[in-house]
Amino acid sequence: MIHRCIIQRIVAGAVDGFGQVTESFVNHLTDVPCRYHPFKQGREVDTVHKKTVVSHHQMFVHDIDVVEADRIVSITEGATTLDDGPFDIVRVNRRADSVSGHHLELWLKRVAGSSYHG
Repeated sequence: MIHRCIIQRIVAGAVDGFGQVTESFVNHLTDVPCRYHPFKQGREVDTVHKKTVVSHHQMFVHDIDVVEADRIVSITEGATTLDDGPFDIVRVNRRADSVSGHHLELWLKRVAGSSYHG
């Protein structure tokens, strides 16, 4: 796998002034070998999460601890940053091939306000 990325996971934080627990993303896995594929460009509105989705992407990783609530940031190839993200992981599919055994296919979506260097 020629790319590397950081996978972040949401964690509960302190209680805010309204008595609600705050949440934030923290690095869960770093320097993760992956293969990144920009997939589909376009704009759509995710009315459930109140976000504008500006593109869909695909990524392959080895069989690691990743779930649909995680997100991807900082996709690199060597010293070059391909994309800072963030990308929401919307689907995790287990795949098998004849060479390396099992790997995961991740379906990603970029939300409005993210940057792209590619």
